[in-house]
Amino acid sequence: AQLATMRGVKSNAIDQLESEITKIIEEKLGSEQKSLDKAVSKDMVVSKSKEIISNRLPRGIKIVSVYRELPKTKNVEVRMMLAYNYNGVMNMLEEAAREALDKAIDELTK
Repeated sequence: AQLATMRGVKSNAIDQLESEITKIIEEKLGSEQKSLDKAVSKDMVVSKSKEIISNRLPRGIKIVSVYRELPKTKNVEVRMMLAYNYNGVMNMLEEAAREALDKAIDELTK
């Protein structure tokens, strides 16, 4: 249950970072004066970035774990809070966005 909860927390954190990922991609496109063709959308690049980040994001530091047995079903509910280094995650976001963007542009030029 704890492993599944950690995956859920990690996924939730990545979803919360989606606006940052989009902003980074838009900045990269603007600064490098590149544009995406109709075949490759910005959403696809964001999705690929999230996938890269999901694979690279470390487990994080577990700050709080709360377990509660549900009275009717006797299932155990797990709530967890993880901490990440902000600067490290932001650097990872930029690297993942650049990698996903470069792959999308490479696919267009093939």
